[in-house]
Amino acid sequence: MFIPNVDRKDVLRVICRDFSTEDCDRVLSELDKYQAGSSFGTVRVQMAILKLAKGRMDEVRRHVRNAMQDFRDELAAAENPRLLKIGFVEYGKLKEDQRAKLKQEDQQEYEAWLAIENVRVR
Repeated sequence: MFIPNVDRKDVLRVICRDFSTEDCDRVLSELDKYQAGSSFGTVRVQMAILKLAKGRMDEVRRHVRNAMQDFRDELAAAENPRLLKIGFVEYGKLKEDQRAKLKQEDQQEYEAWLAIENVRVR
C-alpha cells in the first residue's frame, strides 16, 4: 500500500489551491476537527479528506464526519483507490508484479493530484 509523505504545509497549500479565498479558513477549521494520535496521522487523513472533497465544502464536512467514525476508509479511498476497488482478499490473490503495478498506479495518481498547481476556478 502507498503511504504519502505529507505535512501541514501541504494541507494549507491544497486548501488554498482547491477552495476560494473566502472558504480557506472555514475549510481549515472543519479539517482541524479531525485529530489523530500523531501530527503525521492527522495530516495524512486531512489530505485524504481534501483529495476526496474535490474542492467542495459539503464534501469536506462529510469526509471529516466519516474520518471521525473510521479514518481508514478515507485513507483507503484517497491513497489506494485501486486496492479498495478490488478489495483486500482479491489483492492478496494478485501476483507480486500485479500488486506492485497497482501500488505504483495509486501512488502516481496521488502524487499527480498533490502536484497540481493553483487552479482555483471559484
